[in-house]
Amino acid sequence: MKTVVSVSLGSARGDFDIETTLGGLRFRFRRMGTGGDLQRARSLVERLDGNVDAIGLGGANLAYWVGARRYPCREGRFVACAAHKTPVVDGTGFKDTYERNVPAYLERNGIPVAGTSVLLVSALDRWGLGEALEAAGARVMVGDALFGLGLPVVFPGLRWFETVARLSMWGLSRLPLRRLYPMGAGQEANTPRFAWAWRLAGMVAGDFRFIRRHMPRSLERKIILTTSTTPRDRELLRERRARAVCTLVSPLEGRTFGANVLDASAVAASGKFPLEREDYLWWWERAGFEPRIERFE
Repeated sequence: MKTVVSVSLGSARGDFDIETTLGGLRFRFRRMGTGGDLQRARSLVERLDGNVDAIGLGGANLAYWVGARRYPCREGRFVACAAHKTPVVDGTGFKDTYERNVPAYLERNGIPVAGTSVLLVSALDRWGLGEALEAAGARVMVGDALFGLGLPVVFPGLRWFETVARLSMWGLSRLPLRRLYPMGAGQEANTPRFAWAWRLAGMVAGDFRFIRRHMPRSLERKIILTTSTTPRDRELLRERRARAVCTLVSPLEGRTFGANVLDASAVAASGKFPLEREDYLWWWERAGFEPRIERFE
């Protein structure tokens, strides 16, 4: 059996421990939330090192991507470097391979991307998805300043954001993660803000913790494109009158997994690290991953 553990800076409320078969292999998937406690997360990684097949880092990045440039995330690396035997991944492999195919899937299944205004909550977290959306003809509005810093600014496309980000990433990559991403109980909080930005979008894409952070009381007619959701999350979207939610991978055992878990599953299945693009694509095909659209109207 392959064992994958997600060490998350999020709340322990979302923890799970399940066994399932994926791609003909038996897996045990486990999530361990630390409520934003970096030292506890590092201690868990140290304890798991050498005892599991792969570790996913949830709620933090090892690095931020801006175009082809990579900016290390200090706190994410602080947690991950406690491992010396077991690979630690943050979901980047999943995001930069599998997620690039999602816009084409949406088009094939009756959800138009070309000409749609998409609010991408964080390009730093999902640069590959942003590029794929733009290539498919979407008008991408980059919301990193809104959702990460609380500033009333959206960037009209990745190129505009890239220009500004390259001037500021030295400082941003050193900010405490709590300043950029909801952690612990903050992941459950919802404070509606920036209604004007939401009104401009027909689709909202990215990490659901970011989306929930400031989503308005009404999501009428909007498509939500995200990764990890629980039944409670999907019911919340239904209550707020979203048109549909597209989870990037179909639920396993009743829940969808975060990108870090899916990335770690590829590492565990292949038995090697680091992986090349072809290794990831091989695993996504073998595992039979495909998005799932749940329509609310």
